[in-house]
Amino acid sequence: MIVIFNKYADKRRERKLNIQRWQEEIDDYRGWNADEAIFRIIGNIKRLNSHNITKINLSYCYLENACLGSNPQRFADRALGNLSPKDMGLMNQGYLVRSVATGDEEFIANLHGAILINTNLIKANLMDVNLSDANLYRADLQEACLHYADLQGTNLRSANLQCAFLQAQK
Repeated sequence: MIVIFNKYADKRRERKLNIQRWQEEIDDYRGWNADEAIFRIIGNIKRLNSHNITKINLSYCYLENACLGSNPQRFADRALGNLSPKDMGLMNQGYLVRSVATGDEEFIANLHGAILINTNLIKANLMDVNLSDANLYRADLQEACLHYADLQGTNLRSANLQCAFLQAQK
């Protein structure tokens, strides 16, 4: 009985240490304006999400062109009928169909309650991402794809939504 309890306690301690390490790694990449930082931050978001951690502090993170949402091609297929001629032009320029930095085309982040103050999300794919109750105060979301993103209760005060692609939940 004691052996089982010790194994359980070890697993809980290991999980807690991993979560702390992943959050510290995000802290290490905060403010670093490089593609490597994006890749590593996304990896840590995935790991935290796999342990049901959604309230992640991503303030001052550089996530330009990051793909946190669903497959951009699936977005194009699903929303094609709703796109205006202007949007079609943007799509042809590559603004809507971007290469996926993570290599995981179906990754959908759960950022419920996340802190994204002053975060650079220019041209980020946030399609289908759960951003409910997140704090995006002064976040830069220029040309970001927010189609079907859950924005219920999200703080978007002073956020830059210039040319962002928004569409209500399905």
